Amino acid sequence: MTEFERQQVEQVHSWALPRTRRAKVIRTENWLQLITEEYKSPGFNEIIHSSLSTEELENKIKETIETYRKIGTDFKWCTGPKTQPANTGDALRRHGFISWFSRVMYCSLENFNFKNITTNITVRRIDISEMDFFVDLFMRCWKMDPAERKPLLDQLLLITSRNLFTKGTLRILTA
Repeated sequence: MTEFERQQVEQVHSWALPRTRRAKVIRTENWLQLITEEYKSPGFNEIIHSSLSTEELENKIKETIETYRKIGTDFKWCTGPKTQPANTGDALRRHGFISWFSRVMYCSLENFNFKNITTNITVRRIDISEMDFFVDLFMRCWKMDPAERKPLLDQLLLITSRNLFTKGTLRILTA
């Protein structure tokens, strides 16, 4: 992953880096991981980027499963075109992960030309008065625990100036 690509990934996840004072962000050239003990949800505990050697993959999977098992939460492991080795998804499935496809596209609204939209899609900034609806929808989509609602809402209210939407393809694998 190039430095530019890393910055883009981190910008997409910036609403959550860090999510709480105790959140851990483990960031190296080949790895980006979030560990948020307070939130027992894959929406807050995930491997966002991994580029490993074939030799280290199996041990890293076991180590990561154990890390999240110790804090008592599920997590997700995102894979995509930059994930290495290419068979990471197969290795994760052998360890009991399931997969689903998610399309992710993002851009800064400050740099987006809305006049170029030629479909019936309407893109608009969510008003602060709609934040409750957005959080409820977000929590249903990620099957989050109701106890996580207030911390999530509080975190989102802190970053209301960051508005992103998404495109691309990620395979998300969940333990």
